[in-house]
Amino acid sequence: MANEIPLTSVNGVPLTSAFPFTDTDVRFLASLQQQLDREIAEATRDSGGSYTDIYRASLPHSACSPESTRWVEPVVPGGGGFNVLHPSLAGTAAMAKALSPSATWLFTPHRN
Repeated sequence: MANEIPLTSVNGVPLTSAFPFTDTDVRFLASLQQQLDREIAEATRDSGGSYTDIYRASLPHSACSPESTRWVEPVVPGGGGFNVLHPSLAGTAAMAKALSPSATWLFTPHRN
């Protein structure tokens, strides 16, 4: 049954999964995401840009989360689904809200 996969914790946040991934897979994918985020942040800063990390805020809203709380669309067993493993409309809105303070700061004139 889909929700009988053992509970996994990433950075102290419990994640339940309907995917056929083991705890080892989930930890590996989480570390891969963190590495990608670090590299994007570094490249952004190196080019003079600004990066806001919302990784921790997004953890309880993964594709494995219930539809009412997830920010990312899940893989649909057997195929199908729309926007698979990309932000949902709710996720896009939540991430925009999380990024709003940074965006406001960036677009506010600052005196040096």
